[in-house]
Amino acid sequence: MAIDGETRTSRRSLLAAALGGLGGLVVSRLGRPDAVAALDGAPALLGTANTSTTETSFENTDTGEASLKGLHADGIGVSGESATGTAVRGASTDDTSSDFLAQSYRSGVIGTAGDLGVAGDIGGVALNTDEVGAYGFSDVSPASVGVWGDTWGGVGVQGTGDLAVAGFGDSVGLYGAGTSPAAYALLTDGKIKFNGRSGRTTISPNHLYRDVSISGMTSSSVVIATLQTRKAGYHVECVVSYTGKFRVFINKTSTGTIYFSYLVIG
Repeated sequence: MAIDGETRTSRRSLLAAALGGLGGLVVSRLGRPDAVAALDGAPALLGTANTSTTETSFENTDTGEASLKGLHADGIGVSGESATGTAVRGASTDDTSSDFLAQSYRSGVIGTAGDLGVAGDIGGVALNTDEVGAYGFSDVSPASVGVWGDTWGGVGVQGTGDLAVAGFGDSVGLYGAGTSPAAYALLTDGKIKFNGRSGRTTISPNHLYRDVSISGMTSSSVVIATLQTRKAGYHVECVVSYTGKFRVFINKTSTGTIYFSYLVIG
Protein backbone atom coordinates (compact mmCIF):
# COMPACT_ATOMS: atom_id res chain seq x y z
CA MET A 1 0.00 0.00 0.00
CA ALA A 2 1.36 3.42 -0.89
CA ILE A 3 2.20 5.75 2.00
CA ASP A 4 0.78 9.21 1.77
CA GLY A 5 3.77 11.61 1.63
CA GLU A 6 1.73 14.47 3.04
CA THR A 7 0.68 12.41 6.08
CA ARG A 8 4.27 11.31 6.74
CA THR A 9 5.44 14.93 6.63
CA SER A 10 2.76 16.03 9.08
CA ARG A 11 3.70 13.31 11.61
CA ARG A 12 7.37 14.29 11.40
CA SER A 13 6.44 17.92 12.00
CA LEU A 14 4.37 17.02 15.07
CA LEU A 15 7.20 14.86 16.49
CA ALA A 16 9.75 17.61 15.94
CA ALA A 17 7.51 20.17 17.56
CA ALA A 18 6.95 17.93 20.60
CA LEU A 19 10.66 17.28 21.06
CA GLY A 20 11.39 20.94 20.62
CA GLY A 21 8.85 21.86 23.28
CA LEU A 22 10.29 19.30 25.70
CA GLY A 23 13.81 20.63 25.12
CA GLY A 24 12.61 24.18 25.73
CA LEU A 25 10.96 23.12 28.97
CA VAL A 26 14.18 21.47 30.20
CA VAL A 27 16.26 24.50 29.28
CA SER A 28 13.78 26.82 30.97
CA ARG A 29 13.89 24.73 34.18
CA LEU A 30 17.70 24.73 34.11
CA GLY A 31 17.93 28.42 33.35
CA ARG A 32 15.66 29.70 36.13
CA PRO A 33 14.14 28.34 39.38
CA ASP A 34 10.57 27.17 39.58
CA ALA A 35 8.32 29.99 40.70
CA VAL A 36 6.28 27.59 42.86
CA ALA A 37 7.64 27.24 46.40
CA ALA A 38 8.35 23.85 47.96
CA LEU A 39 5.47 22.17 49.80
CA ASP A 40 5.63 20.37 53.16
CA GLY A 41 7.79 17.26 52.79
CA ALA A 42 9.25 18.34 49.45
CA PRO A 43 12.95 19.14 48.85
CA ALA A 44 14.05 22.77 49.31
CA LEU A 45 14.49 24.66 46.03
CA LEU A 46 17.49 26.89 45.34
CA GLY A 47 16.99 30.36 43.96
CA THR A 48 13.37 30.79 44.96
CA ALA A 49 11.14 31.32 47.97
CA ASN A 50 10.30 28.14 49.88
CA THR A 51 7.02 28.19 51.79
CA SER A 52 5.61 25.62 54.19
CA THR A 53 3.14 25.38 57.04
CA THR A 54 5.57 23.62 59.42
CA GLU A 55 9.09 24.29 60.69
CA THR A 56 12.05 23.38 58.47
CA SER A 57 15.23 22.21 60.25
CA PHE A 58 18.74 21.06 59.32
CA GLU A 59 20.76 18.81 61.64
CA ASN A 60 24.43 17.88 61.45
CA THR A 61 25.17 15.04 63.90
CA ASP A 62 28.96 15.58 63.83
CA THR A 63 30.14 17.25 67.06
CA GLY A 64 31.37 20.81 66.77
CA GLU A 65 30.20 21.38 63.19
CA ALA A 66 27.56 23.73 61.82
CA SER A 67 24.14 22.49 60.75
CA LEU A 68 23.49 25.43 58.42
CA LYS A 69 25.99 27.91 57.01
CA GLY A 70 25.49 30.99 54.87
CA LEU A 71 28.33 32.27 52.68
CA HIS A 72 28.65 35.38 50.56
CA ALA A 73 31.67 36.97 48.85
CA ASP A 74 30.48 40.56 49.38
CA GLY A 75 27.11 40.62 51.08
CA ILE A 76 25.05 39.14 53.90
CA GLY A 77 25.77 35.51 54.81
CA VAL A 78 22.52 34.90 56.68
CA SER A 79 19.54 37.28 56.80
CA GLY A 80 16.43 37.09 58.98
CA GLU A 81 13.26 39.11 58.61
CA SER A 82 10.00 39.20 60.54
CA ALA A 83 7.00 41.49 60.30
CA THR A 84 6.02 41.23 63.99
CA GLY A 85 8.21 38.57 65.64
CA THR A 86 11.90 37.81 66.13
CA ALA A 87 13.99 37.89 62.95
CA VAL A 88 16.89 35.71 64.19
CA ARG A 89 16.89 33.74 67.46
CA GLY A 90 19.66 31.59 68.92
CA ALA A 91 19.40 29.27 71.93
CA SER A 92 21.60 26.63 73.56
CA THR A 93 20.32 23.80 75.78
CA ASP A 94 23.77 23.04 77.23
CA ASP A 95 23.57 23.64 81.01
CA THR A 96 27.22 22.89 81.86
CA SER A 97 29.04 25.50 83.94
CA SER A 98 31.22 28.08 82.21
CA ASP A 99 33.64 30.73 83.48
CA PHE A 100 33.42 32.73 80.23
CA LEU A 101 37.20 32.38 79.82
CA ALA A 102 37.39 29.32 77.54
CA GLN A 103 35.82 28.86 74.12
CA SER A 104 32.34 27.45 74.53
CA TYR A 105 29.59 26.14 72.26
CA ARG A 106 26.93 27.00 74.88
CA SER A 107 26.25 30.45 73.43
CA GLY A 108 22.91 31.17 71.83
CA VAL A 109 24.52 33.50 69.31
CA ILE A 110 28.25 33.98 68.68
CA GLY A 111 29.30 37.12 66.84
CA THR A 112 32.49 37.65 64.86
CA ALA A 113 34.03 40.94 63.75
CA GLY A 114 31.62 43.18 61.89
CA ASP A 115 28.32 41.58 63.00
CA LEU A 116 25.55 44.20 62.92
CA GLY A 117 22.18 44.76 64.52
CA VAL A 118 20.46 47.89 63.21
CA ALA A 119 17.06 49.46 63.79
CA GLY A 120 15.61 52.78 62.66
CA ASP A 121 17.53 55.48 60.81
CA ILE A 122 20.86 53.98 59.72
CA GLY A 123 22.47 57.38 59.12
CA GLY A 124 24.35 57.18 62.42
CA VAL A 125 25.69 53.63 62.03
CA ALA A 126 29.43 53.34 62.66
CA LEU A 127 31.44 53.28 59.44
CA ASN A 128 33.99 50.74 60.67
CA THR A 129 33.12 47.76 62.89
CA ASP A 130 36.02 45.53 61.81
CA GLU A 131 37.27 45.03 65.38
CA VAL A 132 33.83 44.65 67.00
CA GLY A 133 32.45 41.20 67.86
CA ALA A 134 28.82 42.36 67.86
CA TYR A 135 27.52 45.82 66.97
CA GLY A 136 24.07 47.15 67.77
CA PHE A 137 22.57 50.47 66.66
CA SER A 138 19.06 51.84 67.14
CA ASP A 139 17.72 55.27 66.28
CA VAL A 140 13.95 54.80 66.45
CA SER A 141 13.30 57.25 69.33
CA PRO A 142 15.11 58.96 72.24
CA ALA A 143 14.44 55.76 74.25
CA SER A 144 16.20 53.51 71.69
CA VAL A 145 18.76 50.97 72.94
CA GLY A 146 21.64 49.78 70.75
CA VAL A 147 22.40 46.58 72.69
CA TRP A 148 20.25 45.04 75.45
CA GLY A 149 21.16 42.08 77.65
CA ASP A 150 18.36 40.58 79.72
CA THR A 151 18.07 37.85 82.37
CA TRP A 152 15.94 37.14 85.46
CA GLY A 153 18.61 35.55 87.62
CA GLY A 154 22.02 36.07 86.03
CA VAL A 155 24.12 38.75 84.37
CA GLY A 156 22.43 40.81 81.67
CA VAL A 157 25.64 42.09 80.07
CA GLN A 158 29.15 40.91 80.98
CA GLY A 159 32.49 42.18 79.74
CA THR A 160 35.90 40.57 80.19
CA GLY A 161 39.26 41.97 79.12
CA ASP A 162 41.91 44.51 80.02
CA LEU A 163 39.06 47.03 79.99
CA ALA A 164 35.92 45.00 80.70
CA VAL A 165 33.27 47.64 79.98
CA ALA A 166 33.76 51.12 78.52
CA GLY A 167 31.09 53.80 78.18
CA PHE A 168 31.35 57.01 76.15
CA GLY A 169 28.45 59.39 75.68
CA ASP A 170 27.70 63.02 74.93
CA SER A 171 25.62 63.22 78.11
CA VAL A 172 26.06 59.86 79.92
CA GLY A 173 28.85 57.33 79.48
CA LEU A 174 27.41 54.52 81.62
CA TYR A 175 24.00 54.46 83.28
CA GLY A 176 22.81 52.16 86.05
CA ALA A 177 19.35 52.08 87.58
CA GLY A 178 18.00 49.77 90.27
CA THR A 179 14.52 48.36 89.66
CA SER A 180 13.60 48.69 93.35
CA PRO A 181 14.79 50.69 96.40
CA ALA A 182 16.76 47.63 97.55
CA ALA A 183 18.43 47.03 94.16
CA TYR A 184 21.98 48.12 93.36
CA ALA A 185 22.42 50.57 90.49
CA LEU A 186 26.19 49.98 90.67
CA LEU A 187 27.92 46.99 92.27
CA THR A 188 31.67 46.47 92.00
CA ASP A 189 34.11 43.84 93.23
CA GLY A 190 37.56 45.40 93.36
CA LYS A 191 39.08 48.84 93.00
CA ILE A 192 37.19 51.83 91.60
CA LYS A 193 38.98 54.64 89.81
CA PHE A 194 37.28 57.92 88.90
CA ASN A 195 39.82 59.05 86.35
CA GLY A 196 40.18 62.85 86.41
CA ARG A 197 37.40 63.22 89.00
CA SER A 198 39.20 62.05 92.13
CA GLY A 199 42.64 62.41 93.63
CA ARG A 200 44.90 63.47 96.48
CA THR A 201 46.67 66.82 96.83
CA THR A 202 47.90 69.31 99.45
CA ILE A 203 47.29 72.66 101.08
CA SER A 204 50.64 74.41 101.41
CA PRO A 205 51.90 75.96 104.65
CA ASN A 206 50.51 79.40 105.51
CA HIS A 207 47.42 78.85 103.32
CA LEU A 208 43.73 78.65 104.19
CA TYR A 209 42.45 76.92 101.02
CA ARG A 210 43.45 75.10 97.84
CA ASP A 211 41.94 75.30 94.33
CA VAL A 212 41.75 72.12 92.20
CA SER A 213 40.92 72.34 88.49
CA ILE A 214 38.48 69.73 87.14
CA SER A 215 37.39 69.80 83.49
CA GLY A 216 33.61 69.90 83.04
CA MET A 217 32.80 70.93 86.60
CA THR A 218 29.99 73.37 87.29
CA SER A 219 28.92 75.34 90.34
CA SER A 220 26.30 72.64 91.06
CA SER A 221 28.82 69.76 91.15
CA VAL A 222 29.10 67.85 94.42
CA VAL A 223 32.59 67.49 95.91
CA ILE A 224 33.57 65.25 98.82
CA ALA A 225 36.89 66.21 100.47
CA THR A 226 38.61 64.57 103.43
CA LEU A 227 41.86 65.46 105.21
CA GLN A 228 44.58 62.82 104.85
CA THR A 229 46.96 64.39 107.37
CA ARG A 230 46.42 64.04 111.09
CA LYS A 231 46.91 67.53 112.46
CA ALA A 232 45.30 68.53 115.76
CA GLY A 233 42.72 71.29 115.51
CA TYR A 234 42.34 71.16 111.69
CA HIS A 235 39.41 70.04 109.60
CA VAL A 236 37.72 70.79 106.27
CA GLU A 237 35.49 73.78 106.82
CA CYS A 238 33.73 73.75 103.44
CA VAL A 239 34.11 72.99 99.72
CA VAL A 240 32.88 75.47 97.12
CA SER A 241 32.25 74.41 93.50
CA TYR A 242 32.92 76.69 90.54
CA THR A 243 32.97 76.31 86.77
CA GLY A 244 36.03 74.19 86.02
CA LYS A 245 37.32 73.96 89.59
CA PHE A 246 36.53 73.62 93.30
CA ARG A 247 38.06 75.21 96.42
CA VAL A 248 38.71 73.39 99.69
CA PHE A 249 38.78 75.58 102.82
CA ILE A 250 40.26 74.47 106.12
CA ASN A 251 39.19 76.05 109.40
CA LYS A 252 42.47 77.99 109.93
CA THR A 253 45.73 78.82 108.19
CA SER A 254 47.99 75.79 107.94
CA THR A 255 51.34 75.74 109.73
CA GLY A 256 52.58 72.85 107.56
CA THR A 257 51.65 70.78 104.52
CA ILE A 258 48.21 69.20 104.82
CA TYR A 259 47.07 66.41 102.46
CA PHE A 260 43.45 65.90 101.45
CA SER A 261 41.61 63.59 99.08
CA TYR A 262 38.57 64.45 96.93
CA LEU A 263 35.82 62.99 94.79
CA VAL A 264 33.79 65.07 92.32
CA ILE A 265 30.26 63.92 91.51
CA GLY A 266 28.33 65.56 88.70
